[in-house]
Amino acid sequence: MGFLKYFMETCMFVCNIQFWRMAVVWTLSLIFQYLRLLLSSILFNNPRSYSRCSPKDSTLIPRVCVITGATSGLGAAAAYAHSRDGFHVVLVGRSWKRLSECVSSMKKRNPDAHLKAFEAYPVTRSKQIYLILATNYIGAFRLTKLLLPLLVNSPGPSICCGVANKGTISGMSFMKSKSYPYARIYEYSKLCLLAFSYEVHRQVRLTAKPGHLSVLAVDPGAVETNILRELIGILHSTETGMRVILDAALALPEVSGVYMFGGNGRGVNSSPFSYDRKFAMHLWTSSCSFLQEMLTIGD
Repeated sequence: MGFLKYFMETCMFVCNIQFWRMAVVWTLSLIFQYLRLLLSSILFNNPRSYSRCSPKDSTLIPRVCVITGATSGLGAAAAYAHSRDGFHVVLVGRSWKRLSECVSSMKKRNPDAHLKAFEAYPVTRSKQIYLILATNYIGAFRLTKLLLPLLVNSPGPSICCGVANKGTISGMSFMKSKSYPYARIYEYSKLCLLAFSYEVHRQVRLTAKPGHLSVLAVDPGAVETNILRELIGILHSTETGMRVILDAALALPEVSGVYMFGGNGRGVNSSPFSYDRKFAMHLWTSSCSFLQEMLTIGD
């Protein structure tokens, strides 16, 4: 009986339009991005790319990197890569046990790593839609707002990097939802993060001195993590995917407002709507109001 129920839920999931939208449309979107890079290399022989600087040579002040979702997948790979390149890394996650295990594992591979772990408050709301928005956008918005004054006034150049990839979500976790709305919610959350990144870039450019704080968005492509374990697509390892994140973290101070994709410091244009200033400003004010409301309720 249990097997039959599981089989029926699987069939409903696979036959859902949203499943094929994720499996096919998102994959085609990634292929299109890679084709754009290829055509740019062939036609112009000089695709838009940005050089890296060395974290050890750029400043005498130790560079600190705060990474959210650092206990698995891209976050864990990026945390280890940054520690290996000389960064002091702060790992942020929702499970202290997994954070401790991650720190121990990194220390074994890199005994000289400078690591700190910070447990974020877990999301208590039960609705999955809110969980997706909180994980992909609201948490990043709140953390950036808290750190922004520190980044702007830091002694050396700072970088704020948002991962706005065209990924997907774990379908097996949401089989019980016949309507399956989560694909669109995921897309909206990543669009919000991207538009927010561009808006931070614009606001920083108006207030901070040039090159002091850079804001970048990165797309690591379809990475083989627990999130993307059910769908067929163009999958590569987390080690390959995090190279784009390192490109952003080690970008030159004057590089900002760029959407990085494809590795080797390459940049492309994101969707036209992501550059909509009116939408970004409305998103900013709405997010500030929502955050203030949530803090008031918490008090």
